[in-house]
Amino acid sequence: MLTLLKKKNVVANIELDENSELEALKVIANRAATKLDVAEQELKSGFFASGAQDAIIIGDEAVILHATSSAIAHPEAVIMSFAAPVLWGDDNSRVDIAVAIVLPVDADDEYQNMLNNARVAISDHIEELDSLKGSNAGLKTLWKEINR
Repeated sequence: MLTLLKKKNVVANIELDENSELEALKVIANRAATKLDVAEQELKSGFFASGAQDAIIIGDEAVILHATSSAIAHPEAVIMSFAAPVLWGDDNSRVDIAVAIVLPVDADDEYQNMLNNARVAISDHIEELDSLKGSNAGLKTLWKEINR
């Protein structure tokens, strides 16, 4: 069983210097690296690749990204919310929640399970996202559902 929810892995209302997808990806990598105590550059490369190729956007409000790290033994994640929505992707979704999944280099099956849980949890709570994203407690509520 994955035990991903840790108090340190939730960050609400992140202010961006520039409200862009590129800036958001940099901040996601920085915050995840800091929270998980892993190399930022390794995560940045992974999140940039995920953002360009296979980021999952749910309800035009939440994005799920992933990266790998050679410094961790089991999947970890950080869930974040932005103070203002970020225009994301070709269709300019207004994303204000990011789920950053960090995997060991060889954890594909665990990622799929976590990804499926995240999709279902966010979809199930799509009407509540506005109220959940504004605080660490709200994001923890959402994350408990992701980590069923």
